[in-house]
Parts: sequence; structure tokens; C-alpha cells
Amino acid sequence: MIELNKVGAHVEENEVSFGIYLPEMRERDGYQVNVRVIHARDQFTAGIEPETFDLTYQPGESLDLWKVEIPMREEREGHFGSPGKYLYRYELIKSGELITWFSDPFAFETGPGTLSAFRFGNQETFKWEEMDFKVPPLEDLVVYELMVAEFNLTFEGVAARLDYLKGLGVNAIGLMPVTNIPEPHRWGYMPLNYFAPEDRYGGAEAFKHLVNECHKQGVAVILDAVYAHCHQNFGYNAVYDHPKIPIKNPMMDPFAEDMFGTGTDFSKEFTQQYFLKVNQYWLDEYHVDGFRYDYVPGFYDGPTGVGFAKLTYETYQYVKEENIERFRTSDGHMNIVQCAEHLPNPKGILTETYANTCWQNDLLDKTIDTAKWRYIDDRFAHLLDLNFLSYPGEYANPSTGDRMPVTAFQYIESHDHSRLITCFGVHLKDPYGFDYGDRGNWYWLQPFIIALYTAQGIPMLYQGQEICENYSLPTGGWARVLAKRPLRWEYFYDTPGRRIRDLHRKMGVIRRERRALRSRNSYYYHTESDTGRGIIFYLREAPASDHTPQEKIIVGLNFSGNDYNNDFPFPDSGTWRDLLHGETIYVSKANQRKTITIPSHYGKVYLLG
Repeated sequence: MIELNKVGAHVEENEVSFGIYLPEMRERDGYQVNVRVIHARDQFTAGIEPETFDLTYQPGESLDLWKVEIPMREEREGHFGSPGKYLYRYELIKSGELITWFSDPFAFETGPGTLSAFRFGNQETFKWEEMDFKVPPLEDLVVYELMVAEFNLTFEGVAARLDYLKGLGVNAIGLMPVTNIPEPHRWGYMPLNYFAPEDRYGGAEAFKHLVNECHKQGVAVILDAVYAHCHQNFGYNAVYDHPKIPIKNPMMDPFAEDMFGTGTDFSKEFTQQYFLKVNQYWLDEYHVDGFRYDYVPGFYDGPTGVGFAKLTYETYQYVKEENIERFRTSDGHMNIVQCAEHLPNPKGILTETYANTCWQNDLLDKTIDTAKWRYIDDRFAHLLDLNFLSYPGEYANPSTGDRMPVTAFQYIESHDHSRLITCFGVHLKDPYGFDYGDRGNWYWLQPFIIALYTAQGIPMLYQGQEICENYSLPTGGWARVLAKRPLRWEYFYDTPGRRIRDLHRKMGVIRRERRALRSRNSYYYHTESDTGRGIIFYLREAPASDHTPQEKIIVGLNFSGNDYNNDFPFPDSGTWRDLLHGETIYVSKANQRKTITIPSHYGKVYLLG
């Protein structure tokens, strides 16, 4: 069993201990492991070399543990022994020959490139201030997906934008990978390390500060968990895939490699234990609220398999056994967010595993096609209704008795696709071959935004869509993940950015305040809609309860370039008020027809009462 207190670098008073599991590598077979350590202030100083220490093989450890304890005395050259940040890496030696050096796969902090790190000296315990925070119920979530460096450079930069995000109705951020990468810029879907927040974003302390600030403001934090593949320089790749090492890799599948890295092998118990420990560590050490599991088909082997299904089950049971307060609900289930990116079978993954939500590209794909070919049809309306699509509303495990609500993410942009505005035609190409959508077409986006906030499921925004960000994304090649695309915050101030931003803000408030839009009840007015003219109507409804009255909302969307004027049969008598602009329509009896005007490329959201 992997024990995190035995591996990585651990500082206690005046010494630091190092530990590394190297399955099947034993001293008696001629192996030796060294750790080379240097104070970060001495890294580039001429004449000061890293100190080298031999690790000792620990007999009786089932995973072949190597350890060493180093006294941190100031009798060596440079700043060694002084408080501060230290960098280290391991060396593997066989029969006196240096085979390779590698980063620590259990490093809890990292330095630049492939270096691991630790801090020595008086380190204050981080003071968490989010004791009253509860993860919002799934039906209340509005998620904002962002890449730290592109959004606002650092964890501190993200924290500085929380008020802005909340103004969009956001109460959860989905962070694209935040663990370290050796390249100057990469999205992070080829991880080098799994336990340490990226040093260039601010490192461990800054990430804790971000989570703390999020929780103080009622915002959940969901991590992108990339467990199907990793960087070729990941520690266990560097060691076991070396041509001079005749031992099979305990974690990886050397035949499962794509542009995103070497594939993991969840049929191996070490791999299963490793990633469960990763989840537990981020939950305990950093107080994150869940995981968006990247490329689930890469490690899903069925509902009773040892890959994805087992990992999500054991993660859920862990928060349940630990009774982590932020996840506990009044009806007994634990509200940890476990989101699966299993695009081939999103409904199945909700039915068969402890994933309580999922990515699914159906609405995005339809939106792109609709924008490209300038049409609307019944299928678009049906994609806003997860019940109609037969998505489950609850997962029940007969063996454990666990029951929990489940739903799907809904989105019209994501990191995997070009910006929606590019689908209406492009007008600019930069020297690197990237197309940019014509932001003068910003108004085309409006009915899609209203649809997103009024759909069933969890709305997800992708960074910058709310200010009409307009770059394209290559369909293949390294430019997809290596080219930096920082958000152009100047768009916040111009006409397209302001108009789209303000609509997101209005719809964010409406979604937050109206139970009907967070319900699982919809009805599509097939007869009253006029898709040939670009018009659809649907009802969103929340039933009455002991404490709240029934709530009904009629949504009308106009995807055409012409204003719409026609009669609509309002289902109930009373005053119907447009939540976007305050227009009121009085209906004296059920199904009375009243004239509705919907401007081109826009919509109306009528609330009864």
C-alpha cells in the first residue's frame, strides 16, 4: 500500500527525509539511488554543486522503498542548511553506472522544469477560513472553465477575479490542469507531476489561498484530473522505460501513447493506488471540491472495472468515511463533484459509476453546426432538455445503498474547440495561421447564451466567451496545446465585449434567482415554435413545495435576422414579466394567446407572477 508519509520530501525540525518507491528495484540486484539537493539561491552560482546523498533500500517494504534522512546543517558550501526553497532530483545507478536522473513522482512541491522541491525553515501552518462552506448542489452549479496562465497569469490573479466571475452567476471554477509542466507553456494535459501545484502559478501556498478565497465567497473548485496519460519525463517513465532497465513499468502502458503522452495502465494495482492517493491528497491538503476526469475512455474498463469506476467509487467512499463537512448534505449523500469526460457514452457513465456529472458535447456540436449553417431545428430545443434525452437524474448503487443526484454539463464553448464566433465566419488571419472570428457578429451569440443559462443541467462557460473572445483552435498538432492564448481583457471594454458580458451577467442573476431554471422540468412547444423562421419556445417549471410556490418560465428564442411578432398561448392566467427587460403581459385565462415580440438574434424569458 502506498503511504505518502514515506515518500516525497518531508521536513522535520533540522532534517529532511526523502523516500521513493521503485517496485522491483532492489539493492541486491545492483541498484543504487541518490538524491542531489541544492538551495534555490545557489542553483546558478558558479562553483556550488548540489549535495549528493545515498538512499538506503528498506527491506520488507512490499513496494521496494528507498529512504534517506539528511541533517540540514550550514557547514556546506553556499546556502545549504539555511531556510528557504530547495531543489532536488534523483539519480538511478546500476552496477556503478549512472543510468538516468528523474524527478520525484511523489514531490509535493516543484521547481522549474523537471526539478522537484521542498521548503526548509519555519513554515507557518496555513489557516483555512472556509469552515462554513458547502459545495453547492449540482442543480445550482454554474461552472467557469479556465486555464490559469491564460486567464490571469497566476493563482493570485484568479483570486483577484472572483468578484468578476460571481457577477456572471458563477459559483464553481473548473481549473484546467494546475500541476507542473516542464515546458514554458502548455495546457497541462501531459502532467509531469501529480501532487504539486505549478510553481510558475505561485505554488502550494498560493493555491491554498485561491481555494480559501473561493470558499469564503461560496465558489467551489474543481480540478482537471489527467489520469489517462502523462509526460514522457514523468518519474516512472524516466526510470522504467530506459533501455538499460529490464523491469516492466509499474504504472504505465508503453504501447498506449498519443500526442498527449504515455498511457497509464490501471490494470496494475500500483497505478490504482497512486491515483487514489492523488485524489485524497488534493481533497485533504488543498480542500478542492471535486475532479473533472480528462479522457475517461483511456482508463474506463466497465462499471465493475479497476479503472475509472473503482477510482470514483473509492474517492466517494473516502469523503464519506472521513465525513468531510463541505460535501455532507441533509439527505445523506456526499456532494463531491466527480465529472467524467466520456464523450462516447456520457449517459452510461452516469448510470454505471460514481461520476455524478459528465461532459457531453451534444449541445456544443449542435450549436456549432447551427451557427455555421444558419438554421435552428427541434433537435436544438431537445438538447436543452436532459429528461427528453434520457439522461438519468439519480445514481443508485444497490450494493452500498448510496444514492445521489446526477446531471450533465451543458456548454457552447470549451477548451477543445474554436470560439463560437468563428463559426459565423472569420475575417482575420495572423502570421501563425490562426483565424479570428468577426466580433462584429457578436449579436449572433445572444440566443445561444440565453439557451445555455435556461437549459437543464449545469451551465459551463469557457474563459472569455463572456467578452466575445474570438480565436480559432487548430484541429491537430502541437499548436493546440503549446500556443499561449491569453485572454484579451481589452475586449471587456469594447461594444461586442460589453454587450455579451452584460447579457451573461443578466442571465447569471436570473439563473441564480429562479428555481424553475435549475429544475429538471421542461416542455418544448413544438407546435408553437417556428423553426423555419428561427423561433423556439419552451417552458421551465419548478413544482411547489412546503416552503416555495410553483414557478413557471416561458423562454422564447429568435435565431433569425428578423424580428418576430406573433401570438403565443400562455399556459396560465396572471402577469408574465420578461426578466431581461421588464416587459409585462397580462393573461386573463389559461392558454390565452398574447402577442410576443422577440428581437432578431435575441430572446425573452417570461416569469409568471
